Amino acid sequence: MKVTIDGELTTECVGLLPNRWNGWECPIFTEEQKQFVEAEIDRLGWHDTMTRVQRDSEWRDLGNGQWTTIGWIWQTA
Repeated sequence: MKVTIDGELTTECVGLLPNRWNGWECPIFTEEQKQFVEAEIDRLGWHDTMTRVQRDSEWRDLGNGQWTTIGWIWQTA
């Protein structure tokens, strides 16, 4: 399954959480997919002004090597 943020960042995810965040999707990522998202965010310059602690706090560990992001505007692609 693919998800996107404004068509600027599109990536694969393994699924979606059953509950949405303010109406937006909450994708579930593997560790490898999480690392890809982080690299793309750096490439796009979206986190230039954020500290590493702020960046890390956006990720939620779901266990079993799966992660989701909180507060990002994801849609299915």
